[in-house]
Amino acid sequence: MTEADFLREKYKPETIKLLFVGESPSVGEKFFYAANSNLYRAIKAGFEDALKTKFSAAGFLDYFRNSGCFLDHLCLISAKGLDLKTKKSERIKGIQPLCIKLKIYQPKGIVILMKGIEPQVKQAIEAAGLTTINFVLTAPFPAHSEVNRLGCMAKVSEAVTLASTQNILLKAQS
Repeated sequence: MTEADFLREKYKPETIKLLFVGESPSVGEKFFYAANSNLYRAIKAGFEDALKTKFSAAGFLDYFRNSGCFLDHLCLISAKGLDLKTKKSERIKGIQPLCIKLKIYQPKGIVILMKGIEPQVKQAIEAAGLTTINFVLTAPFPAHSEVNRLGCMAKVSEAVTLASTQNILLKAQS
């Protein structure tokens, strides 16, 4: 088991209430559950904004798990460095596996973490036929520009606010 697999399992909740869907697992040392990636910082900032609190790195990941939040991916392999044609092919291949995971997870809310994967994630959601989903939001991936970073934080904040008002998430401890 890799360090990334260990961390992913460590922070996987028993019941997934709010699912974040990224394009693909990261490669290298930057990883959401290692608390050292742009995605981690943007999601944490979105939670802090919505909940009006500050988290330590470990405190946030514990809250994320204990609240039933989880980050999973559309693609089964890293899309980093793939040409656009191969990337699109991997996204299509990811629809059915994501559909199966959605049926298992039964989330109440979904945040798609990249506008480019929205069609495939929505296909997986539709194919899963879930009636448990209260909302689906799409955020830009927090890379390549400040606009994307701020847009991601804002959409995560919106999702957390929605989930909080629907009693999906735990109240944050100050």
